[in-house]
Amino acid sequence: MRRGGRERVEFRARLGHRWRGMARLPLVALSIALSATGCERIAGPQAMVAGALAEASQPGAGFEVDSCGRLSLARVQFSRLLVKPEGEGMVAVATVDAEGAFVDGARVSYLGLERVPFRHEAGRWQIAGALLPALEASLSLMCRRRQALARGDRDAVEALGFSPVEARSRQAGEDRVRRWVVRVDRERVEVLEEGSIGNGRFVLKRENGALRPAPTVF
Repeated sequence: MRRGGRERVEFRARLGHRWRGMARLPLVALSIALSATGCERIAGPQAMVAGALAEASQPGAGFEVDSCGRLSLARVQFSRLLVKPEGEGMVAVATVDAEGAFVDGARVSYLGLERVPFRHEAGRWQIAGALLPALEASLSLMCRRRQALARGDRDAVEALGFSPVEARSRQAGEDRVRRWVVRVDRERVEVLEEGSIGNGRFVLKRENGALRPAPTVF
């Protein structure tokens, strides 16, 4: 088995033990079942949210990533889906497997735990923000780091929580991202950054509602 495939299997296993007992809800089947208005009334808001999620995940879907631009998704698959009330809205919790790319050609491979918030507007349930908010937050931080490196802005790199030593390197500023491999679980985010010159591995953790790099970069 190739390294990427082995890492994906190991990560699935790590997520899996937290999801025992949850039923898998195939989104394609749900979207067909909810196509009639009468079925939507009978199914209730949870099923309508699942149907809206299926509709938003069709081929060609995508979303804006702050500081990165639009991420176009070639493939997105939700599994272990749970939809539940949260505050005045609903939240869809699922494990997501996705592949996408930015306009500049940087590719993204993703496997992670997502909480997608929904709000009820104009008689229907709509996603409140990015389709994959955990992925969006992770990529936004990595893009801001890249932009600061390209400027050679040591203070900006340090403000994001990364090592300012990188900003001194001309090579770091010239490196271009070819692919990000992102893994998200409850406790942390793991990012493999494949560049035109070199690769890097990062561990991100949430502090006071925002993602920050963990002390160790390996």
